[in-house]
Amino acid sequence: MIQGYSSTGNISSKNISEAYMSLPSNRVIEGQVISKDGKNLRIEDKNGTVMDLVLKKEVEISKGQLLEIKRRDIESLKVVSEDKITEEKEEEVTDEAKLKDLGLKTTDENKDAIKNLKRFEIPITKENIERYVAVKKTMENLRANLTLDAIAKLQGAGYDLDNMSVWEIESAMNDISKNDITSLETEVFKAYMSKDMSYDEARKLAKEIYGVDMGKDVLDSIRALSKMGIEINKSNIDNIHDVFSKLHNIKDIDNKTLIDAIKLNEDVSIDVLYKLKNYIQSSSIASASSNSVAYGASSVRPLSENDLSNMENEIKRFIKDIGLSEADIDISKDLLRKNQGITKEAVESIKELREILSELQKLMDKDTAAYLIKQGLDLGSKDLKSLLDMVKEFQQELELISLNQFTQEEILKANKLIQAVNSISKDKIVDENVKLVNLISDKKNSDGYEFLFSQARELKVLSHADTVVLRAAAIIQSVESLDTAQISSYTSNISLLDIGRGANIVPRAFNYQVSLTSMEFEVSTDTANINSLTSGDSNKTEAYKHYQYLRVNIRAVHIYSMVNEGIDPLRSDIRNMSAYVEQYEYRSSQYSLSTMSSFDSSKLSADIVKNPSINSMRSVMSMADNLKPKSMVTQLVDKIIEEAERKDLGDLTKVMKTVVKTLENNNNLTKETTKENMTMFYQHMKEAEEIVKTLKKEDKEVFEKYLRQMSEHIKESSKASKGESMLQIPFYMNQEGSQANVFVKTPKQKDKIDPEDMSILMDLSTKGLGDLGFYLKVEHKSVAVKISAGENVLSSIKNEMTSLENLLQNIGYELKKVELSGDEDTAKISFVEETAKQLPSGLDLKV
Repeated sequence: MIQGYSSTGNISSKNISEAYMSLPSNRVIEGQVISKDGKNLRIEDKNGTVMDLVLKKEVEISKGQLLEIKRRDIESLKVVSEDKITEEKEEEVTDEAKLKDLGLKTTDENKDAIKNLKRFEIPITKENIERYVAVKKTMENLRANLTLDAIAKLQGAGYDLDNMSVWEIESAMNDISKNDITSLETEVFKAYMSKDMSYDEARKLAKEIYGVDMGKDVLDSIRALSKMGIEINKSNIDNIHDVFSKLHNIKDIDNKTLIDAIKLNEDVSIDVLYKLKNYIQSSSIASASSNSVAYGASSVRPLSENDLSNMENEIKRFIKDIGLSEADIDISKDLLRKNQGITKEAVESIKELREILSELQKLMDKDTAAYLIKQGLDLGSKDLKSLLDMVKEFQQELELISLNQFTQEEILKANKLIQAVNSISKDKIVDENVKLVNLISDKKNSDGYEFLFSQARELKVLSHADTVVLRAAAIIQSVESLDTAQISSYTSNISLLDIGRGANIVPRAFNYQVSLTSMEFEVSTDTANINSLTSGDSNKTEAYKHYQYLRVNIRAVHIYSMVNEGIDPLRSDIRNMSAYVEQYEYRSSQYSLSTMSSFDSSKLSADIVKNPSINSMRSVMSMADNLKPKSMVTQLVDKIIEEAERKDLGDLTKVMKTVVKTLENNNNLTKETTKENMTMFYQHMKEAEEIVKTLKKEDKEVFEKYLRQMSEHIKESSKASKGESMLQIPFYMNQEGSQANVFVKTPKQKDKIDPEDMSILMDLSTKGLGDLGFYLKVEHKSVAVKISAGENVLSSIKNEMTSLENLLQNIGYELKKVELSGDEDTAKISFVEETAKQLPSGLDLKV
């Protein structure tokens, strides 16, 4: 345990925290996770020291697991004192009592709700707790699943995301995902080609999920889920196990129960038969009427066994007359036992239903069940005839594939393709995904991408879209620049296939015939056209720029979207593809919570509970994205300096430290100094780029990634400034990187805002003081101010109120109202409420 001592010699939590944060950046801090909320974690190390961590990046870890993390990946660390822990335990007891008083269960979700409602100064009521829990669940679901891919599908289906509530979007997103079904042939190929999970692996997973050793039925369910590429969790395992348990239960079902099922006049499913056999008494089912001529129907009383014995010869004669055989006597008697008349239609229905059920019992296996579940099917509620047809279709396709006699080599290559597709993150830059050559190359023969660009049978394991994505990714990842590809002409179309062939990634003999349309490049003389090129070197330069743009920006979701629209990403000109990507990002990324580094579901949920008007996607994104600090330029500068010092790259370190000095001059904010400093900043970044080009490959890749991220951040900041009247200003203060976001709104249609009728938000993100918000609302020179900050800095701000009032009076304004809040989002919320009204706006730094 790291020891920290105060001046009196006693251990101090503050000193321990500082000791931990002063460790070398590569030192690993370990501890068991006690709680987790986004990037905020509480852990306990092996010495019993409890610490609250704020991570720079959220990690996938759960309560009870061991966290091992390098100090460089921790934003802040605070040791929690024993007094604080005792205080929190007492508060938890109080919260549990409050929940009981309100008639709510003491779940972790409800306790988290109370904690955050108090934190954000929201009344503790039953309605607010329930709303908070529901909102937070929805926001976290959208964060995880409202990807660029999902957004594109919603927009393609005609949904107006701007004006839909977050709950409507969640529902629509779930509906879209249910309809997102891969073809039967592709899924069966994947199942056939996939490597079977061993029973030892399945047993280990089952123990982790259930906490005890499980039987063969559960292990087989896990192996089937693995084979079909479905998430292995308790819900999915139980789903399969439940179906087979019910099928076994109704295996010996009698005719009378089948008659009851048909009388319900609805689809007969596994669930219906199971419930009728086990729960529903026959007397509770209403009799169904029949228009057919029925023998023996009675409205007086059911026939007794003695009656049926005396009537047997008469029944045999009757069923023979209506075209049935003597073998149908048992079903006929059961119809009479259920007070139903005997008709040929009724007897045939019972016989057919029994045959379907018997065949389903024989054919249904866990692999087939897993496939049907992957298609979004509820096996228990599907009518038996349709279910049997789907089972037969799957197994017939599997039999056809088996007849093809795939070799072990082909199966190995096919499995590599499946692994490669599964490794591609749709919303991640293609070039930053796992390198495909490492996944699909044969280590013995190093055949690279030879079979990926062939017409081999194993490629059938993939859908056409998956195949295109892998081929495009292989070219983009392998060809870093057009310098390494021999392009014959820069005045005509240049496609990824051209680039791949020029760099010997794509075999010259590769015959590519598809029905998709390519986006052809049209030469234009209009200089305003972003795609226009002239002849000679300028064409070459433009082509280089477009290809570099694609490598930095194109995601798998863009490629899938092109294929879905009938566009061929492999044959289309790269200049048109870059325009497609830019337009796609403009349309979709504004709704993606998953790409937000500053996402805090607790804060956002509390904001929505506090302000019911914030529920449309437009207002929620304003709150969650535009008004929260994005990943700061200064954070990237710090990363480059830290990495450069670690690798002993003196020239790069020197340039980046000059950047820090330049951004320190932003403390005196004026239009002129800001412009001058940013010009200097860009010059320094150009110097850094030139130095990085000279580094060895492994170092070059690291720093190029940081510089690319910085370029993208500046680009996004520029877009936000144009669209939202916002200016983001990176600066250093006391050697700590920070960022100021300035938002301005005015109701008048002018290039500059009206100083007598305006709204301004200054949103500062600092390491030392946390998040600070200053919202000024000016109406006819009367000023209302809302200031939000952490409780630790509010007292200092209060002392300056008199100075603020005097300052405003000196320039002709009157301070009418001041509100201070310990909730760091109060000022932001007020501004968002006004922003959502879509006021015209303008930005003038001189204000």
